[in-house]
Amino acid sequence: MPVSRSLSFAFVHVRKTAGTSIARVLEAADPQLYLNEKGIWDMLCAHPERRRLLETLRDFYLIGSADNYPQWHLPAVIVRKLIGHREWSRLFSFAFVRNPWDLVVSAYHFEKRYLAQAHVNRSEPDRAEAIRRCQDFDRFVKLYPLLEPRDMTSMLVDEDDRIMVDFVGRFEDLSADFATICDRIGLSRTELPHENRSDDRREYRGYYSDETRAIVGRYFHRDIQHFGYEF
Repeated sequence: MPVSRSLSFAFVHVRKTAGTSIARVLEAADPQLYLNEKGIWDMLCAHPERRRLLETLRDFYLIGSADNYPQWHLPAVIVRKLIGHREWSRLFSFAFVRNPWDLVVSAYHFEKRYLAQAHVNRSEPDRAEAIRRCQDFDRFVKLYPLLEPRDMTSMLVDEDDRIMVDFVGRFEDLSADFATICDRIGLSRTELPHENRSDDRREYRGYYSDETRAIVGRYFHRDIQHFGYEF
């Protein structure tokens, strides 16, 4: 989760919600972003609650290497522990969410491209093996909870299950909501680049059977309830 102390913001980067595109703009505004690299060993070793933090993180991401962990995908509750409650309360925090059925289709295409990169088998063998076992979209849906956090809401709530970020934008209203964020943190309104685009995908509803539609509905039932998404 990129944190800017100079611009006083924290961006909770939920996967597949245009977060990489948003991060490119934020990096240009503040090249010294904190929690915007790979690897969490140094932070864990320096923290007095290191074991509890790692246990909490494993509850979000069941597989993957701590040495290669992308800091920008840390959940809000862990970031608050890393930077402290006082610093967190000083920052404007924001995130984006997306229709869950659309999100899973986007993740499917991303993971297939990701597996094709040579370094993945070396740096993330467990993740690579899970992706290899997803021979088709139906299988990917069933293995999805091994690859990603249980839902989007879990990235945004505190220990009492309350939303702890100040602003939750929607992927479906990306330009307008990001303009609101720019106004709030003092950036000029900027057109977002389109990173990690999946040019070969169809409209998301065409990927689903009745079974997989229901499975995703169960995975993301809190998001559907909180944000009013429908298939």
